[in-house]
Amino acid sequence: MRLHNANPLDHSPLPTAPSLLVHTQSFIDDIKNREVSIMRILKIASLETCPIVFTPINNIEVNAVLEDFNLDIASYYLQSNYYIVKCNYIEARFSDETDPIFLQNFEKERGYSLNDSMLMNSGYFHYHISRTAPRSINIHRSLDILQVYHVKNRIFKAYTDFEIGQFLYDIISTNRQIPNYKTLFIAFNNLRAAFSEDGETIENLLQSLNDRMMLMNKSVMELKYQSLKTVTNNASSDIMYHLSYFVILVTSSFDNMAWIINYMYKLDFSLFDKTKNKVKLQNVYSPQNKPNDDYYKSLAQKAPVIHAFLLTNEISCFIDFIYPLRDSIQHRSFIKPLTLGGKGKSDKLLIWFPNDVRKTLEERGFLAENYGFQKETSEQMNRDYYDIYIFSKKVHQEVVELVNTVCGMIDLAVSLKISPEEQQKISNGIASFYSDPFVGLKVQEAMIY
Repeated sequence: MRLHNANPLDHSPLPTAPSLLVHTQSFIDDIKNREVSIMRILKIASLETCPIVFTPINNIEVNAVLEDFNLDIASYYLQSNYYIVKCNYIEARFSDETDPIFLQNFEKERGYSLNDSMLMNSGYFHYHISRTAPRSINIHRSLDILQVYHVKNRIFKAYTDFEIGQFLYDIISTNRQIPNYKTLFIAFNNLRAAFSEDGETIENLLQSLNDRMMLMNKSVMELKYQSLKTVTNNASSDIMYHLSYFVILVTSSFDNMAWIINYMYKLDFSLFDKTKNKVKLQNVYSPQNKPNDDYYKSLAQKAPVIHAFLLTNEISCFIDFIYPLRDSIQHRSFIKPLTLGGKGKSDKLLIWFPNDVRKTLEERGFLAENYGFQKETSEQMNRDYYDIYIFSKKVHQEVVELVNTVCGMIDLAVSLKISPEEQQKISNGIASFYSDPFVGLKVQEAMIY
């Protein structure tokens, strides 16, 4: 059955599994080198939860890797005056071009075979993944599509051949993203006595950070889903809802980190008195001037490594630029959607952001386009519009990296001046945690979407 341009993500629940054709020739070196993204594709394909077919290739090393995963590899057969494709997913006629000279010249000019091209455009697959063929999707977008399909349908299968539920999936996904957080949490529990007055507060802050990161994963998943399915006006309110929650989770995670640092390094601010208004990671300042607020002054004295990291141009800019958007959502003009399309068909959903977002990025030397800023549309509308798929992925990636990095920089051995024996106790606790089959490294590596 030809699928034409049907989008399998347009219905909820999602009844149609997405079918993908992988242009193997585009990923020869990736497969040989077992690059992370292509290995995720291979592992997901081996689960057989949705059709993923690989075009044939005459390369012994690549075929050996594909066969190790027992994947669905297509074959082309010349029958009479046409070619047929045969694989587990389909057996169908797909090309009437059989002139060997024409086929040879096509591949020489384009860098890929006509048969591959004809199959990718045959309409038998929802998506084709290629680096060279036109109208392809890249491998990262394909992984997002596969993740949305599996999560929305609550299919949580691990590569090690067992299934888990939503609860463990959420835990394992978060642990995998921020491993330094879990190490910090274990270290704190082993040294809790040293924080006798603030122990409960610190534990609540640590748990709150973990919860925020877990909920952030869920909000980003919904934004991916809304962005990857066919755009309609019906999606506007859903996008606004999930994006607003996402932005609030990002800034509250920054606030959460500021308080964790405060109590672990004893910066002498408190959630329970008037000093609470001075604790913040946000520090808008001119690149020519050093910050002078009380929180960063204390941080420079007691945690100089973290202080230096947070005030690098890249990190401080990232922290600062998201707050105007949060303030707009909570206190001023709300974000607004814009549906773009032509000839009665919508193809893109953008969101209006306050100009402060772009200005903060550009003043600090960063391209707003990297965060999804749509220059042409913004100039036409005289307002700043962003592609939410790009924005949410970029911001989420940077939040995860920031939280994981800062958690790794918090050194309780230094801040508490603990003995070597106590340090060994912490190391033993961390090793014990990662040996647990449900949260250990092997299970985290087995989770592939």
